[in-house]
Amino acid sequence: YSFCTLLEMGVGNEESELKRLPEVVEKEAKRQRVLSDEVTQCMEGLLAAFSAVKEDIKEGRMGCEEGLRSLKEEVGSAEKATAQKVREKGMSLGDTIQAVEDMFSPCELYHDVDDAGLPWVERKEPVLRIIGAHLYSSGYTQAAETFEAEANITIEESERTQYKGLYDLVGSLHASDLAPIEEWVAATTSQVTKDSPNYIRLHAQLQDLRFNLHKLIAIQHIRAKKPKEALAHIKEHLAGEQGNEKRWSVVRRLIGSLAFVNHQGASPYPYDFVFGNTDKLWHEVEANVTDCWCNVTQVPKHPHLLTCLAAGGEVMPTLQKYLALPLVFRKAKELHVPVLPKGMLFRSSISCPVTQQVTTSGDGENPAMLLPCYHVISKAAVDSLVRHPNNTLKCPYCPRECQNSDCQPLFI
Repeated sequence: YSFCTLLEMGVGNEESELKRLPEVVEKEAKRQRVLSDEVTQCMEGLLAAFSAVKEDIKEGRMGCEEGLRSLKEEVGSAEKATAQKVREKGMSLGDTIQAVEDMFSPCELYHDVDDAGLPWVERKEPVLRIIGAHLYSSGYTQAAETFEAEANITIEESERTQYKGLYDLVGSLHASDLAPIEEWVAATTSQVTKDSPNYIRLHAQLQDLRFNLHKLIAIQHIRAKKPKEALAHIKEHLAGEQGNEKRWSVVRRLIGSLAFVNHQGASPYPYDFVFGNTDKLWHEVEANVTDCWCNVTQVPKHPHLLTCLAAGGEVMPTLQKYLALPLVFRKAKELHVPVLPKGMLFRSSISCPVTQQVTTSGDGENPAMLLPCYHVISKAAVDSLVRHPNNTLKCPYCPRECQNSDCQPLFI
């Protein structure tokens, strides 16, 4: 949304005030760096004066009282100089913030933005609904309800509850209550079959979550000095990890740590992951829960508005450079440069006309492929149409032939 809106607001307009934004910000950044360096020089000068006076007193060239008077003068001068630089920094930053706010004046931003000629007042409801849905999907339920009431808008029930299950699980994790997650993992594992979407990746994620979760529960028992409960939990839930050398090594260390339950600080062995700080493991379990839940429910890991804002921030520097090109080079409808990082490229899902299957991504992925003739089929269809040994294929829509290497994955 932010990316499209910025373009609509006239970033490409030669006369737009927004074009001056990078120049203004860069100028202020340089000014702040210069002032910061000057403050640093004042402090370094004061430290040097202190060292010199200390050396003079030590060598007998100056008395203590005389040295203190000298230092008092140096401190006074440094204080005045530093205060002046800090005031200059604040005033300069305030002026720049005001200049930037003036660039984003509503009367300029929303002038002729909508092609239909609708004023901002008539177009604000969709934007408010997007913001409200973002608050719900980010877990800020109370703030979202207040915003919805004050803005006099209605958010769809599906958008209200899309991420509720995830935030319930994460909330119980933050409360150190692992029982709801343990129940969810057991129920989900029993429901996942080989026919499930992204089965290979989802199965691996569930196994990682299950192992880290039961490891964390065992550690809680050990830290609470309950060795019998810890050993029983390890036997019930982690004994089956013998086939995985890396995990089984962790299980053996868990069992070994039981010998030092009552003397946790006296262990000569590396049991820090049991008796030390476990924050890293808690964060790892939270990341595992998020990945698994999003994969099972087929919803994005991050709310849409957050993704759009991040994407807008990524593409703006490239677009600024593109807009600086002469007009003759800006007539193309597409940018011929990659502007988004790999993590922000999203596969387009289509129903392939050849295989009659929906395209997928992830492990065993079957993405949509764009042919040189601009027709789209799945990767599985491309592989089935390739003729060896010259690796050519004929488009099922038109008679054009191409090389297998000419087919490119299609991204949004």
